[in-house]
Amino acid sequence: GNKMTETKEKIKIVVVIGCTGSGKSKLGIDLAASLPINCWRSGEIISVDSMQVYQGLDILTNKVTEEECKGIVHHLLGTMNPLQGSQFSSHKFSQLSEELISSMDSRRILPVIVGGTHHYVESLLYFDQQGDSVGNLEEKKEIEEVDNSSQLKYERLKELDPQMASKLHPNQLRKVERSLQILEKTGRKHSEMIQEQKDNECKYDALIIWVDSDKETLNNRLDKRVDEMIDRGLMDELSKFYKETEKISRDFTKGIFQSIGCKEFEKCFIEGQKESEYSNHTREGIDSLKRHTRRYAKIQRKWIDRIGKRISLFRFDTSNPVEYEEKVLKPARKLLEAFLKGEKLPNEHLIEKKEEERKEWKKYICEVCNGKEVNGSSEWDAHLKSKAHKHFQKKRKTNHTQD
Repeated sequence: GNKMTETKEKIKIVVVIGCTGSGKSKLGIDLAASLPINCWRSGEIISVDSMQVYQGLDILTNKVTEEECKGIVHHLLGTMNPLQGSQFSSHKFSQLSEELISSMDSRRILPVIVGGTHHYVESLLYFDQQGDSVGNLEEKKEIEEVDNSSQLKYERLKELDPQMASKLHPNQLRKVERSLQILEKTGRKHSEMIQEQKDNECKYDALIIWVDSDKETLNNRLDKRVDEMIDRGLMDELSKFYKETEKISRDFTKGIFQSIGCKEFEKCFIEGQKESEYSNHTREGIDSLKRHTRRYAKIQRKWIDRIGKRISLFRFDTSNPVEYEEKVLKPARKLLEAFLKGEKLPNEHLIEKKEEERKEWKKYICEVCNGKEVNGSSEWDAHLKSKAHKHFQKKRKTNHTQD
């Protein structure tokens, strides 16, 4: 644990997470607006969105409008110039947010962290020993290609990080490679890092609110949102953006160019195309934007499952907008009030953290077959019935009778 946090009381923050289109921003703003409570004078929002942090493309990145903000101050929203080539990262986000949080806390303002770039949220909540590098390690084959077979890589992991190897099956090549990659990049054992992350508690006294909708409702809502973006003038916004970025090479793996929708409409802005081609490309772009937005929501969902293994969440269902006041806002306000007054939290929306049972492969050593190592009980059963095992058994018997 970090020595500082043990002596000093942790700063209280509220974190609102959820998939894109689930209504996080609305709830975050409404909660911030329900202050003052206890000794907190007001609430301000820190936006956690790796694309909304850039200036421009307001419709595409779905930034909250001034009207929707209801006068609540927002931070890290449209603050970075996308064309200055400076990259925003989870490390930079953590730095800026930590400064904002302590400054707000000193003025008795409650930090409300709202957004969907979940690995940023995680880097803010935990002291990650591995920094930026591991959170989003590129899935590159950076281990020398000499180790072509899974077995060789596994043997190498067994040498370097036996504890990690003992939990993996040699055929889990990606996992074996990742553990080797971590060793190579950070010089530290993956097994130690996992242990530290388990021991690693949250930096803040955080109330984590998860805004959720059932999948079908969410997908329909996301499709509708894309149609609304078009009505609000998305194509003009993109056309202007493409003109501004004509002079620079557009790298869709960097900065604001990674926004879902940036690449999808690229063909619409090829010079001198016929009206019919333009409308075909637009239609393809819209379909593709819908598809990719739905896929993104699915990835976010997986991440929420993962964070739920580290910390308890309070889940609110926003599937039915008619019930928002009654079923979401009221109980969430009650929860916030109890949290800020240091009272016992009502647990009707609580989802306890589920400690993850990692599937571990039990290792069997066969003495008969000169100490051959076998992974897992089903492989062990198969091994005992195998020709090779029986062959060694026979050989042993004949050796014994000859002795």
